[in-house]
Amino acid sequence: VLRRNGGGLDGLGRHAVAALLNGASNGVSYDLTSLEVIQMFGQTHPGTKDAYTTLKGNFESFNEQGCPLD
Repeated sequence: VLRRNGGGLDGLGRHAVAALLNGASNGVSYDLTSLEVIQMFGQTHPGTKDAYTTLKGNFESFNEQGCPLD
């Protein structure tokens, strides 16, 4: 999924992977747990492009808050 370009499900996939890794990392203070990321994705997929775009935007805003790791 990380090599796919574009929006919709591909864009959601990229940000979902980042959210999953952030949620699972002990060294990162993240807004969601990995379980919450999985549940949110599962509630959205299968779905519409608009639903994918909305969830991608949510994950994206959390993913781009900054990184405490060097």
